[in-house]
Amino acid sequence: MHPIVCNGNKLKWKFDNIKNLGEDRFSSDKFTIGPVDWVIDISAGPNNNNVKCLVIWLRYDSANKDQHNWVCDARGKFKLLKQNGLGKHEVEDLEIRYQGVREIWGADMLQMRKVLDSSSGFMIEDSVVVEIEFNFKYHDFSKNVENFTDIKINVQDTDFYLNKGVLSSKSEYFYDLFVNNKYTETSKKLEDVTAEELCCILVSYPCVDPLFEKFLDDYIETANTYGVPSLHDTCEKYLISNNNMEIMDKIKYVEDNGYEKVLEDCIEKLKSPVEIKKLHTDPRFDKLKDDIKLKIMNRLLDMF
Repeated sequence: MHPIVCNGNKLKWKFDNIKNLGEDRFSSDKFTIGPVDWVIDISAGPNNNNVKCLVIWLRYDSANKDQHNWVCDARGKFKLLKQNGLGKHEVEDLEIRYQGVREIWGADMLQMRKVLDSSSGFMIEDSVVVEIEFNFKYHDFSKNVENFTDIKINVQDTDFYLNKGVLSSKSEYFYDLFVNNKYTETSKKLEDVTAEELCCILVSYPCVDPLFEKFLDDYIETANTYGVPSLHDTCEKYLISNNNMEIMDKIKYVEDNGYEKVLEDCIEKLKSPVEIKKLHTDPRFDKLKDDIKLKIMNRLLDMF
């Protein structure tokens, strides 16, 4: 594998010997954008019909141990290019959050899957060409920015160099600590929040993260405990967008956290008396607050 083009935030790579690709992955050389080294990986994997396909990954190099306290929001295009000049390239939108504080390999990777055969035009002479065009927005909380900050927050043995005014504008907890209680120390250790959750307080999500569902309950607790309106809104938007979650499960989040927009969306999605009857037979329905039950039953009346 070798780079063909490196032009600003557009990179093109050619990977050879694709037919010999087995369980191991091919990795490109590292390339640096912002403060972080990046790698493109290619591996083989079966699709739903047990047919081998090509899996292309973009990931940051986790070996950068000195770059652990940063957040990067990435947007752009991820392309597998046609090499025969016929048909369209395979394109995936790239919109993902990378965080150096994460330890799980693969947690922050964007992938594209494509079945390859001799007639696809993607593979010529046992090679494929991958292009990534992206725009990364970095947020650096490392010691590199120490001279521009006035508070060091320590979480899980990781130091975040931050600004009291910025923290106060994002969190009711920090507003109370720095403004109301006049906290004058230059460092603060937090025991009840993870480094991941602190990043959620510091930088609003531009999109739903691949790990968001896994940590949803933790994010909700952080939003409530630290009084973070932006994280509260992100959790609410996620619940609305998640079409795989049962309506009653969403309504329980509404009752516990006051997500009125989620409740409105749930009620709007009740399209028949049968669906409302199903909710009514759920053992949790009788334990709902009266105002929520009334809104659901009013939805039933609107159907007649």
